Amino acid sequence: RPGVLNIFCDASVVPKDDCTYFGCPGAMAINNEGMNIDTLYRLFSNSTNNHSEITAILLSFYLAHKHQNYFREINIFSDSQISVFGLRNWMYGWLQNKNNGRLLNSCGEEVANQEIFLQIIQYVLDTRVRTSLYHVKGHVDPTKPVLIAKAIKTFKSSNGIDMDMTTACIVADYNDKVDTC
Repeated sequence: RPGVLNIFCDASVVPKDDCTYFGCPGAMAINNEGMNIDTLYRLFSNSTNNHSEITAILLSFYLAHKHQNYFREINIFSDSQISVFGLRNWMYGWLQNKNNGRLLNSCGEEVANQEIFLQIIQYVLDTRVRTSLYHVKGHVDPTKPVLIAKAIKTFKSSNGIDMDMTTACIVADYNDKVDTC
């Protein structure tokens, strides 16, 4: 749709040695004509998958802020359920369960990568960037209707709204592109 910017983010990790991993979070901004107008990637020499996934969302917010004056609507799509739900659903509980300045989850354990979660919240508050954040099913082949049907079901379950087949195929395609760029 005109005036809409869709930002797709994902992360990859590869072994550095037996105990550590390289992490590569990335985000790409796609305008309503399907053109990639901006991309951000980072490389970490010691990361985890979850660290890289939440960092990819942070990069998405950077892109959203950079382009927010040119689009009336900005959507961020991530296949990291733990990151999306952490920001959208669980953050309020984590903030209520703080102990000695550290966020605790519902089991009383410290929230992993909380510095990045808090950095995102502070960035949104400081910049007043406006976005919608959606969880999507990752690694979906857009040419396989059975997988697209599962992606649509996941989208509805995670976000409470429907997605049509065409949109699901587009989202699946860009989710793969940002991961393999």
